[in-house]
Amino acid sequence: MKSNLRDLNIYLSTLSQSIIKDGDFAYSVVPCIQNDILNYINKEKNKNSQRSLIEIIKTHISMLALVLISILSVVLCIIKRPKFGIYSVDIIKGRYFSDPRITGVYEYLKSQHRDANFIEFVHSVVARDTFYKILKRRRPVIYLEAIDYIASIFIKSSYIKIIDPDLRDLELRLFTIRLRIKILSFVFSIIGVKTILMIDDFRIFQSFVIASKLSRLKSVAFQHGRFSQYIEHLRYEGIDLKKCATPDKTIAWNGFWRNALFDLYPVYDLNKESVVVGGSPRSSRDFFSDIDFKQNQDKTRVSTLSLLFVYEPHSLVYAREVIDRIKMSPEMTVLLKLRPDIDKSKQIADLGLSDSDKFKILSDWKEIIEQADLVVGTYSTFLYECVGFGLPVIGINCPKLEIDDLVSYGVAIKLDADQINYKYLSSSIEELRSRVSNSKSLFKYDKLNYSIMDSIL
Repeated sequence: MKSNLRDLNIYLSTLSQSIIKDGDFAYSVVPCIQNDILNYINKEKNKNSQRSLIEIIKTHISMLALVLISILSVVLCIIKRPKFGIYSVDIIKGRYFSDPRITGVYEYLKSQHRDANFIEFVHSVVARDTFYKILKRRRPVIYLEAIDYIASIFIKSSYIKIIDPDLRDLELRLFTIRLRIKILSFVFSIIGVKTILMIDDFRIFQSFVIASKLSRLKSVAFQHGRFSQYIEHLRYEGIDLKKCATPDKTIAWNGFWRNALFDLYPVYDLNKESVVVGGSPRSSRDFFSDIDFKQNQDKTRVSTLSLLFVYEPHSLVYAREVIDRIKMSPEMTVLLKLRPDIDKSKQIADLGLSDSDKFKILSDWKEIIEQADLVVGTYSTFLYECVGFGLPVIGINCPKLEIDDLVSYGVAIKLDADQINYKYLSSSIEELRSRVSNSKSLFKYDKLNYSIMDSIL
């Protein structure tokens, strides 16, 4: 029985449904189901089998609603003929009611392509607020789940030859993803889009890349988070890398992340010219000039230390231990950087804090730079951003600590909870600041570069 990722990739690559042919060339579909394979290896149970009949009926009704909305959106787009397709997740934040990680893309389109319509393709987890988002967004949207729902019905109603019964779910998943790609390609052709812009969500965006290739469309992916050596499945071991589709262009935040992409994911090393440094697709309002941060370079106070904690769901028990120690030290202050997509009171409670504790929540970058001396976390992309703005990082030793690259650059240190005390930190902070000052240009990035976008599009 195949029990590791490499063996499963090799086996699945031999199946006819793992390939989509485009003339004399063939694209592998196996990279699109790496998460499914990991779930199989980890023996994760199928949640659908544990649901009640009422829950199943509700799910089908919700899916049918998404299918209807998607079909109506396709019809509208046949009339409007949008130039751009945008893939992201189903989040509605900010001025454009969009995924805030690519708000800059919407800003760019409005600034440089005012008369060009766009259609959004979103990955959504159906919940109570799904239809609220539809009403709030008020523009055409096609749901990936609706496409998969149609594909799954077709697959279940057809005769599908399963070669290995033990891998039935994975083999069926290949059929579904292959059909998803063909449906996407068909939709692209009938609505007339010319370019697909997408968030680089490695779980899903390969489907859009392959569909774009089949439709002869340009595809551009935007970095939305860190590239990590801890996501080993993205090395696509056992898969012929020459058959793995990559976007025509990938926009990296800076040179550090561009090089990290090559080092971590061999498929990009095959076509380095396709990866360019173009800044972050976040809103331009999130960025300030170096002048705004000049005061950070002049910090000399060590009589007190303010430690900014990043809310990271997978390391809460370790963060709470450190926060408990800081609360007992009058020389140290707790600051918090919370996530916008999780209830604030829940995050505060998860970190072991209450209304009786002294802490402050920071959200504005300028405020963070002015008030924080050190940033504490274990794996957040935010830690890398902080280094770019001159803040040293403390990594809490725990199983989820994933900032070895920051440590190797000398801009972060790894400490156990009992090592995080005022005496040690106050004696170390000047050296840490000096290291960060020397290296921060590697980690700094700016807003989306319109000139580079113009040259690509």
